[in-house]
Amino acid sequence: SLINNLLTFITFGFYRPWALTSIRKYLWENTLFYGSKLTYRGQGLELFKGFLIVYIFFLLYLIAPLAEMKAIVFVQLGFMLVFGIFVLPYAIFSSYRYRVSRTSWRGIHFSFNGNFKEYYLEIVKFVLMLILGVGVLILVMIYAHVIVKFVIALLFIGGGFCTCCWIRYYSYKY
Repeated sequence: SLINNLLTFITFGFYRPWALTSIRKYLWENTLFYGSKLTYRGQGLELFKGFLIVYIFFLLYLIAPLAEMKAIVFVQLGFMLVFGIFVLPYAIFSSYRYRVSRTSWRGIHFSFNGNFKEYYLEIVKFVLMLILGVGVLILVMIYAHVIVKFVIALLFIGGGFCTCCWIRYYSYKY
């Protein structure tokens, strides 16, 4: 893995898809399930196509400050919003679909029947609940009594744990 990290560093991240492929092949081939190894059939070039979209997006983000000074903040904010709202959820969904479709066990090729629309709606619900929760927390912290603040903080810590569990559930569900 030292060689993968070195090559990724030297190539400014362009070797990353091939590094991921070699790591996954190693991990899959060293994972036994009922006495048989998993097989990973992914290719670095396939991953590179997906990474290329992200590379182009970040290149545009880095070039944005070269625009007129007044527009820099708005252009970068626009890139961040587009990336966070549309590109990132699609990338996460697609990467999971790719990994599953390139995995096999005893000659049985896995498949992925997830629906991006359902996945995306769950993400939107989660983000809206998060915004509402943070808004309520801010209002409570501003206007509530010390004991109420403590109880609410404990509830939000528990809610954070539940949120982590919820995210893990939906990342495996789809």
